[in-house]
Amino acid sequence: DAGPGVVTVDLNRLVPATSGEFYAQDAEPEYQTVSDDLTGLRLMLFATFCAVRSHVRVDADGPQVSWSLGRGALPLPLSSPSKRVDEHVVRRYIINSSGKTLASYFARRIIDAAGQKTE
Repeated sequence: DAGPGVVTVDLNRLVPATSGEFYAQDAEPEYQTVSDDLTGLRLMLFATFCAVRSHVRVDADGPQVSWSLGRGALPLPLSSPSKRVDEHVVRRYIINSSGKTLASYFARRIIDAAGQKTE
């Protein structure tokens, strides 16, 4: 099973945490959508039962994300930095605590800051 897992994330659903940082519970309705396959189901079940939280800091390259379990109690040894490609595209990476890249993919912004579709 090699489905895409997360399909969309709505950054408007992030909650301010500290100066320049935000968070969202991954199972919160409308925060993210997942693929309608076994990978998406596993991801949503894991996010729900383990109370996965995304911690997000946005910089010039885009969202820099890390995760924790138990609503922030236990940090996971993974991060997902972004590298901006152009105005509406970033390259996302999944990196473990030793710095090894586990995956990378392109992410597209489909709604701009003014609320207009980009594509």
